[in-house]
Amino acid sequence: MSPREATVKCLNHMKSRVGGCGGAISVDRLGRIGMHYSTPQMTWARIGGQFGNDHTRAQEECVEYGCNFTNVRKELI
Repeated sequence: MSPREATVKCLNHMKSRVGGCGGAISVDRLGRIGMHYSTPQMTWARIGGQFGNDHTRAQEECVEYGCNFTNVRKELI
């Protein structure tokens, strides 16, 4: 399964087992990134890597960050 699918599965298990909310970021051996959260927002950042099955990679000289997935910001580093 993709990193995102694994992250979603883990957070769903946590919610059903203990009723908790949270967030997680996972990276597989290919550099694919999976992020998921069950809270209203989750701050995150990345340099490089790619999201799940999305074949677009982050530029190594750029940091991408946000508090959700709809308002992604980028800055050169």
